[in-house]
Amino acid sequence: MAGTPLRMLGFHQHAEANVISFSAAISACEKGQQWEQALQLLETMLWLGVEANIITFNAVLSALEKAALWRLALDFLEVPTGSRGFLTPGIHDMMT
Repeated sequence: MAGTPLRMLGFHQHAEANVISFSAAISACEKGQQWEQALQLLETMLWLGVEANIITFNAVLSALEKAALWRLALDFLEVPTGSRGFLTPGIHDMMT
């Protein structure tokens, strides 16, 4: 797992990966103007089966806004949601 977004942000093998820890890491990416890293974390989060919440969603949107990536932010708003209204996998398609 060396070199993965989780490892780079200080997540360790024994750390609990949950919506709170992911949202905090995505928020840190937003503050550090690392929008690509924020999207990678969101993708990893969803791949691991951790459901995003409104805090996660807002942190990603804020990261895109701070990078002046308005078109990408609008695309992000159109990402399909699951049955509970949260994002589903496919975030990497936005970055291509």
